Amino acid sequence: MGIEKNEYGKQHEAGDSSDNIAAQSILERGAEVYGQAEQAVSDAYDKTVKTVSDAYDKTVKTVSDDYEKTSKAVIDGYEKTSKTVIDGYEKARSYSSKNPGKTILISLGVGLGLGLLLSASFRRSPETY
Repeated sequence: MGIEKNEYGKQHEAGDSSDNIAAQSILERGAEVYGQAEQAVSDAYDKTVKTVSDAYDKTVKTVSDDYEKTSKAVIDGYEKTSKTVIDGYEKARSYSSKNPGKTILISLGVGLGLGLLLSASFRRSPETY
C-alpha cells in the first residue's frame, strides 16, 4: 500500500477509503450542525430584538402618558391656587378699602400677637453653672 495526501495535506495509506468516508461524514455532519446552530442563534437574536423593541415602545408610551397626566395636574393645580390667592387678595384689598380703621386695628393685633409668640420662643431659661 502506498501513501497518499488528502485534500488537507495529511498523509494516509492508499486504499483506506472507509476512514475517508467516515471523515467526510463527520465533516458534513459538523457543517450541518453548525448551520443549525447559526440559524438558532439568528432566530434567538431576532426574537430578542423584537422583545426589547416592544418593551422600549411600551415604556416610552407609558412614560409619555404619565408625563402628560402629571403636566396637566400641575398646570390645573397652579391655576386653581393662583385663582384662590388672587381672589383672597382682592377680597382683602376690598375689605381694607371699605374698613380702613378696622384693618389698621387688625394689623396691629396680628403684629402684636406674632411679636409675643416670637419673643417667647427666643427667650432662654436662666442657665445654671
